[in-house]
Amino acid sequence: MLRASGSGPQRDYADNVEFIQSDAQLKPVIGRKKVYLIINAEELAEDAANRLLKTIEEPPGFVVFLLTAIERGAVLPTIVSRCGEIRLRPMPRADLATALHQRGVESERAELLAALAGGRQGWALAAAADSVVIEQQEAFVAQLVEALAGSRVQRLLRARALSERWASQPEAVRETLRAWLGWWRDVLLVQLGLTARVAHLAPTDRARLEAVARQVSHDSARRAAAAVQQTMFDLDCNVNARLLLDLLLLHFPKATTG
Repeated sequence: MLRASGSGPQRDYADNVEFIQSDAQLKPVIGRKKVYLIINAEELAEDAANRLLKTIEEPPGFVVFLLTAIERGAVLPTIVSRCGEIRLRPMPRADLATALHQRGVESERAELLAALAGGRQGWALAAAADSVVIEQQEAFVAQLVEALAGSRVQRLLRARALSERWASQPEAVRETLRAWLGWWRDVLLVQLGLTARVAHLAPTDRARLEAVARQVSHDSARRAAAAVQQTMFDLDCNVNARLLLDLLLLHFPKATTG
């Protein structure tokens, strides 16, 4: 497996690419196929992607390449043109809750995890196995609520911390933004009177959510959610992370919960 993510928006992975090129020519010792999984293919440096191109274009019959990417357009076009596309869509909330319950997760907790997961089966399973995942989610939301009540300087400090983290832990920043997107989605649901569709929150968390929903207009909440989603896309297209996150935090509406 080649994980094309790490300490920067693009990675060379020359040694990994060289290994794949040579190893792909050797028949499997066990089984009929050899499968190479390249995670976050959009983060491969152009040179590394071009070196892989020939092997991906004409692999031996016993070799299969699986490349994952958040956005098709972020992958080198020559790579995309030689791959078949399989779109992985989020799992419906009710189906995910049922699947978790069938795996032994208590019914109410399964509903909570399914709501927070946003259709991501892997995240839901990880959260079911480790309570730290939920604690991290709660911490990300707390950071957002704090930023909404903060000054411009406080918001910029939060943005800078995220942009610095993006350089070494991009997935942690993605997870933060996913949590923020989920929060704004829940704000919109509360404003529309669809509270039954909001995750089963602790009383304190629900009070904070309802307080923000009262103070922020529906259009402002909708724009905030759209801005988070656009920022996630732009980050994965290698737009300047510091600028993106500065603008995101500064444009959030003002709100307090206490």
